[in-house]
Amino acid sequence: MLAAIYDIDNEWSIDGEFYLSLAGLSPKSILDLGCGTGQLSNAFADLGHTVTAVDPAAAMLDIARQRPNGDRITWVQSSAQAFQSPHRFDLIVMTGNTFQVLLDDEAIQNTFATMRRHLATNGRIAFETSNPAIDWPVRWNRDKFLRIEETTIRQSRRVREQPETG
Repeated sequence: MLAAIYDIDNEWSIDGEFYLSLAGLSPKSILDLGCGTGQLSNAFADLGHTVTAVDPAAAMLDIARQRPNGDRITWVQSSAQAFQSPHRFDLIVMTGNTFQVLLDDEAIQNTFATMRRHLATNGRIAFETSNPAIDWPVRWNRDKFLRIEETTIRQSRRVREQPETG
């Protein structure tokens, strides 16, 4: 069910434009680690880039495959750490909250090793992560109502633990 409502709560925003600008207009090979429902992967493919999109969740990939450019994208069900390909990529991205699922040093190091192993000469890696100095409960704790056709879904978001800073 989460995959079905994911795009309603995660609309296209300025960060998507930022990642598209990194790719530029000339065709590139792009690896999207943690692609979710494929929103960014689809936008890359729409600009003529060759895209491989990776996500561990089959339900997310099922939705992603149905996007307008879904048949032009190579979809792979895998974690970022375990991903293997003979291809090298001009741009590797890990967007949104994907980095936050890497819960220990080993997962982070293995993900960086995957990126390094798949990066083409002169390629670039771009990812984002949360700033621990931000008061996340203030920003994230909320109740929100989402509509899908005739159904209303109440989303309740709570930060369970605030990381120590300093």
